[in-house]
Amino acid sequence: ARDNSSTETYYLQVERQASSNTYLDYLYTSEGDLTPIFNKNTLTYNIEVENNVEEIELFGEAIDKSTIVTGLGVHSLNTGENKIPVKVTTKTGISRTYYVIVNRKKSSDNYLENLTVKVGNTNYELTPTFDKETLSYTVTVPVGTKTIDIDGKVSSSASVDGLSTKNIKAGENEIIINVTSEDGNVRTYKIIVTREKSDNNYLIDLIPSIGFLEPTFDYTSTDYTLNLDSSASILSFEAITEDEGATISGNESKIVPDGTSTRLLIVTAEDGSTRTYKITINKDRSDNAKLASLSVIGYSFKEEFDPEIHEYHVTVPNSKKILLSSDVLASTQDPNAKITKQANTTLYTTKENEYIVKVTAKDGFTTEEYKIIVEREKSNNAYLSSLKVNTGYLLENFNPNVYEYTWVVKKNSVINVDSVTATASDINATIIKTESLTVKENNEYIVKVISEDESETIEYKLKLQLDLSNDSTLSYINIDLGYYLPEFSPNIYEYDVYEYEDTETITIDSKPN
Repeated sequence: ARDNSSTETYYLQVERQASSNTYLDYLYTSEGDLTPIFNKNTLTYNIEVENNVEEIELFGEAIDKSTIVTGLGVHSLNTGENKIPVKVTTKTGISRTYYVIVNRKKSSDNYLENLTVKVGNTNYELTPTFDKETLSYTVTVPVGTKTIDIDGKVSSSASVDGLSTKNIKAGENEIIINVTSEDGNVRTYKIIVTREKSDNNYLIDLIPSIGFLEPTFDYTSTDYTLNLDSSASILSFEAITEDEGATISGNESKIVPDGTSTRLLIVTAEDGSTRTYKITINKDRSDNAKLASLSVIGYSFKEEFDPEIHEYHVTVPNSKKILLSSDVLASTQDPNAKITKQANTTLYTTKENEYIVKVTAKDGFTTEEYKIIVEREKSNNAYLSSLKVNTGYLLENFNPNVYEYTWVVKKNSVINVDSVTATASDINATIIKTESLTVKENNEYIVKVISEDESETIEYKLKLQLDLSNDSTLSYINIDLGYYLPEFSPNIYEYDVYEYEDTETITIDSKPN
């Protein structure tokens, strides 16, 4: 104070504000270059590395050295995208995060590292010797081998399809093994496994479904007899091959025909060699009314003949108008059976034509009928057989192959659908005529003929020509009273009329030609 004896002290507390700078000064990696080039204001960067790069190291430093930077250093990489955050945090807790996205390429390794073929515990050598660069191999396994084991190994990043137990057959078997790399590329290995074929074509047993073989079955015998009574209808055989790979044909169920017949059972070994077993079958019946054959001379059924099928279909041309009894040929299975055939049959195109063949068995009362359905093709005939006009006349004589005519008519004629009479060569053809026509020079009256099968159409044209007659004669003369002489004739021009004495007037009527 002024007295210099009293004082007061004032204090100012100055606090320096902490930095808020969260920028990196620089950022780079141990592998490749960042995209885009580092800029402190850019927060996201990308980099792509090869599949064999398993880790990457990030280097960087903050502008403000007092901040804390996390995320720098070494990072392990997975295949594909790896998003690595680098965070800069001030002492006051303000932060900024940069991201480095590292794309590690997928592996392209699609090789097998080894490959083996096993039957049971036995390895079979591949040809050529396995090499991962070689894609095709062959191997041979013994007769009778049913399954093989295909084994192998691939890198941990690849996947494989085809390493498993495989069923095989005799001959060549193609085995495909696909190895797919992580990046999706496929490498295909192929093994042709050849299983030797067996030549064993023997049966070890043969049993008929009815009756008994004579002699009894023997491994070395191939000829047998089977006697059956009349009740036998269906016969099959149970046949067992010695080699499981052999096949058999002819043992299926079949109808047993009457009389003597033969069944052949053929055993085929894996190598294609065959052995035939012959069974002669004897069956006696008296009620067999079945045909052995049926046909129509010159034509084929749509169905293959079978005694058990009783209806057959045949198509004949339009020109075939009658099916003669002699056209139908038939024979019976039993020579003692009797055939009765239908008489000659007219064939129509507009309805179904049926022909019956009846068979009567030896017993006299067992019968069977076989029906032939005959389809007669529709006609393609679109010609007229005659053409007449009911008024006037045609200048030309009618000819079916001539399609244009001149029709002379009088000017006062009336022409309609009934003015022309047309007859088709084929009764089933359709005729369409002009309904009405004005009588005028050169007008055309049309007669259209459509064939039965509608494949052909012919038009007959009648062109009008007016009849300008120069005939000046009369067609008659009539008088109401009396009479005249001579008798009227168009070419007599003078007549004497005789009347009663008291007749004062007469009426004369006439008409010109």
